[in-house]
Amino acid sequence: RFPTVSEKYVTTRRSGILVVPNQDITYEKGWSAELGIKQGIKITKDWVGYFDAAGFIIQYNDMLEYVQRIYSDADSFYVNGQLFRGLAYQSDNITDARISGFELSLLGQGTLFGVVGTNILVGYTYLRPLDLNSPDSLDFKDRMLTFRFQHSAKADVEATYKNVTLGFTGRYVSFMENIGNELQVKGNIAGYRDENDKGEFVFDARIAYNLCEGAKVSFIAKNLANNQYTLRPGYFEAPRNYTLQVAYQF
Repeated sequence: RFPTVSEKYVTTRRSGILVVPNQDITYEKGWSAELGIKQGIKITKDWVGYFDAAGFIIQYNDMLEYVQRIYSDADSFYVNGQLFRGLAYQSDNITDARISGFELSLLGQGTLFGVVGTNILVGYTYLRPLDLNSPDSLDFKDRMLTFRFQHSAKADVEATYKNVTLGFTGRYVSFMENIGNELQVKGNIAGYRDENDKGEFVFDARIAYNLCEGAKVSFIAKNLANNQYTLRPGYFEAPRNYTLQVAYQF
């Protein structure tokens, strides 16, 4: 993969964090492999589905990734006419890496009580993202690439009766073990991570009514438990929010 124009030449801000270019980066190269199986399942005449399992491995050489840089007075620079020093992100060829893991998913369709159409989707992903240039003597958590979730899972259940559809979605990610030393000391990120080290679970719900053919009105609730959580260190995700949606297909 060759560096993008933004990685080599663009200076910008995202959520208050400065991103700076790096004209010295070069391409990354690697290979990947995947082996999987998908099996159809028929439980009863009213319930069918399939099970999907896959293992994968991705090998990187000179892996390109955004990394944290602390700019002091000695190496500060100007951004939009102002002298900048402090934390910024920059794309760089950080290391050789191997990301391996597996995915499991189960999808089912059927009818409850003979009248309620039901769809079920459950999925789980395991990642083992290793920095191959870190010492083998380090603990696995210290050898992990930054900003990766080792475990993630999702479940969705949807039931339809006549013109009404009701659905629920749950998403889980495990604790992000490695965020890098520079960001760890930024603000109170370390304190927040010490108090919230059990992973994150978010629950959504939705209800929809088919007004007529092609027309539907939906009410959607995201983060129903109003969980305060982060998927990116130092950046809180959206609190509980509601959406009223009217759709017409023609």
